[in-house]
Amino acid sequence: MVKVSICIPTYNNSKVLERLLKSVFEQDYKDFEIIITDNSDNESVLEIASKYSCSQLFYIKNEKNIGAVPNWNKLLSLANGEYIKFMFADDWFSFKNSLSKFVDMIEKTKDCSFAFSGTHQVSLINSYSRSIEEYQEELLLKDYRTLFTGNWIGAPSATIFKRDKIYFDDNLKWVVDLEFYIRYLTINNSINYTKEPLISIGINDSQITNDCVKNKALNNFEYSYVYKKLGLESHYMSKRYLTKLLVNNDEIKSKISELGLLTCHYHYYAFKRAIKNILRGLFK
Repeated sequence: MVKVSICIPTYNNSKVLERLLKSVFEQDYKDFEIIITDNSDNESVLEIASKYSCSQLFYIKNEKNIGAVPNWNKLLSLANGEYIKFMFADDWFSFKNSLSKFVDMIEKTKDCSFAFSGTHQVSLINSYSRSIEEYQEELLLKDYRTLFTGNWIGAPSATIFKRDKIYFDDNLKWVVDLEFYIRYLTINNSINYTKEPLISIGINDSQITNDCVKNKALNNFEYSYVYKKLGLESHYMSKRYLTKLLVNNDEIKSKISELGLLTCHYHYYAFKRAIKNILRGLFK
């Protein structure tokens, strides 16, 4: 059995795919397969994949665009490796030994099933390194549910995990990776990580992130959905975080009890919001 399945979902992003594939084949760790599932409406991704055609690379063109998350799940269903290494087409391995370091994080830690790294965030304007902070490490290792209050792991490209019969929730678009991490780590709860930026994340204006981050309705729905699905009513930090998020929705007050939130938290954050708006008006 192959050790690592490098899973690459694509959609009309052939220009950046070549950069990723080049970084994959430059890795000093060679026990991998590459699976590309393509939602594109043209043949541009196939053209790039064909340039790197070999026994390790498998290209699958979807008959129609099945959507982003179903495409991720298709990759999981096709993977043969012991470990899953997602790589979005915009991203690439920062170093020639990045993949070997990912594998080492799992294999050199007893019973480890999930590992992640820091990243380089790269745009046309600037770049910077990002990694989990010390207080976040403590919270994460104490209780994986604290990820609900902030995705300190990062994008799937920054992770590697043992293959299991766990799939992404295709009811979600924005917090889909966060929900997956909490659910996966609840079942497979041995984790390792490095702050070293083993992965470079390409940032551009066309990504789903930019459509979602300012969409309050989407955020309200998805966080409420995950909160209920994962039974986070018993987790105090998640309870407070969701209340703080939803206080910006004037219609949510009637749903406080339904979501198992505390009215006192709602009024506290509503008061802070009111004061902030008053101060903003005074200093315009």
